[in-house]
Amino acid sequence: QFRVFYLDEGTIGGSLEDIKADLWKIEDQGKALGLNVDKSEVVSHCESAVHPLFSTFSGLQYVHATHAIQLGSPLGREALHVCIEEQIHQLTVMGDRLCHLQMHDAITILRHSLSIPKLLHTLRTSP
Repeated sequence: QFRVFYLDEGTIGGSLEDIKADLWKIEDQGKALGLNVDKSEVVSHCESAVHPLFSTFSGLQYVHATHAIQLGSPLGREALHVCIEEQIHQLTVMGDRLCHLQMHDAITILRHSLSIPKLLHTLRTSP
């Protein structure tokens, strides 16, 4: 079994029966606390969209295992490629806008608050 949670995001892994039991437990205990699981936010990383988990829990999102992203970190090469391409696009758009600011202000914004921290996180945590 594999269970990792951070704030309102979590990862559950293991056999199909373990995952089902964990999801049922989260739903039942959440209801007792007045919390609901938003199934549109629940993502299943597996090899096929025809999986027994989807028939048990309706509303799950399917993401192929090669495109899996967890806590902003790509889990495979294809997911890394998609993340990097997206961040390059964001940096290009931002660069076009930052040229209208004074140099010092633009560098400060770029360095501390926009895409650079996200890009560094992606590069540090990717496989």
